[in-house]
Amino acid sequence: MKRFCIILSLMIACLFCAAPLNCSALDYDPRLICLEYRNAPEGTAYIDILARISESDEAYTVFNTAPMRLTDKPIADGSTEFVYETLDIDSSSGIAKYNEDGFVSLTIHSKEVRELMIMKSCGYTNDELMLDCNADDLYQKYKKFRIAYVGEKGEVLKVTDKAGRDYSFRAPYSFIADDSTATYISFGMSPLCSLLILAGVIVLVFLIFILPPVLIINKLAERKRIRQLAEQARSKSDTVKED
Repeated sequence: MKRFCIILSLMIACLFCAAPLNCSALDYDPRLICLEYRNAPEGTAYIDILARISESDEAYTVFNTAPMRLTDKPIADGSTEFVYETLDIDSSSGIAKYNEDGFVSLTIHSKEVRELMIMKSCGYTNDELMLDCNADDLYQKYKKFRIAYVGEKGEVLKVTDKAGRDYSFRAPYSFIADDSTATYISFGMSPLCSLLILAGVIVLVFLIFILPPVLIINKLAERKRIRQLAEQARSKSDTVKED
């Protein structure tokens, strides 16, 4: 029993040590969402996040901002200059007018989006969506999201199914689109893992602080009972001898 308690204590201690190390080593900005996509329709220039934003929402606006794309331009001395250019997207573009089942563009219609930066065109693995709020707060606010594949002029080429949610200590806050599938990655630990750790803590507290005293009390009570039985046996034996 003692060996089991020691092993369990070490396992839970390692779990608690590992999580904070991951968190501190990979402390991602909660206002920055990475946008990744693969198996996209031909002509995709970028992806945009869709959410159910009503016109009564205090964050709603008719036109918030157009995406900016990182481009490389040669300059006179033969080197290359990297600059951001705003895409030719306005309130008449397809992505600005898109409204299916209440889902509209976050970039175009939410003042909580600061800017959408398209960087895959220059070899980066993802684009970036900069927010004026926490990514998880935004997720909790709207809860249901889709991803739109958008063309050069703002035309909506395809829309994914509703996004699922996943958790990771090793990846930043992200929306990932793969053909018709969409996933939101939240940095941190899932509620299920949190419950498992809490259960582990409760078990550990029971094994270390509650179970040992109970076992000791039971053992002392057993010894007392044995002594009482022994004394009763001796008393009967003495009575028989006197007779």
